[in-house]
Amino acid sequence: MTEEHINSYRHAVIKPNNNQHVLDALKENLPEGYELLIEKPTINIGVEKYIHIKTPTDDIQLYVSDDGKYAETLHVFGQDKLSVQPSLPNDELAKLAVKLNATENVDMQVVASRNDLEGK
Repeated sequence: MTEEHINSYRHAVIKPNNNQHVLDALKENLPEGYELLIEKPTINIGVEKYIHIKTPTDDIQLYVSDDGKYAETLHVFGQDKLSVQPSLPNDELAKLAVKLNATENVDMQVVASRNDLEGK
């Protein structure tokens, strides 16, 4: 996320609708074409594992809480470079949220950007 794009940034919070660990819930409920990846970074980036969801067109980096009750998105690598975010139906986070929420096993809420709220 570059400083000039900060007002068009979106993020999301993902929580299982039961007592399941959020990563287990994602593994079981990700739609076709999406893949949960947990990798050891090849360079020191300050974390022991890099958790991300490969989407059909982008890559979403996740932060998982220590207790595993929720995950937050940190970056949508391709989309975060845009000066104006796509309309919600074309937004990577919104598309995934619709599919995960439809399972009724996972709740994903997308937080609008400042530009979305201002209608830009």
